[in-house]
Amino acid sequence: MKVAELMQTSLKTISIDATIADAVVELVDSRVSSLPVVDRNGRAVGGLSTREILRAESMRRRRIRGCSK
Repeated sequence: MKVAELMQTSLKTISIDATIADAVVELVDSRVSSLPVVDRNGRAVGGLSTREILRAESMRRRRIRGCSK
């Protein structure tokens, strides 16, 4: 089996200028676990997944609580 047989071709993307809240809404609405991130010219510059969002939120909460881990 090849990647082409499984890949999605109508991709939802998120702008590099979007907020994390916007990205979460798009992820949930699109029922996907990651989004290509595009610049102002529509070029792919990276990717954002639920894993990165969860990790960042976990680190933020730890900082707020004053934990070192």
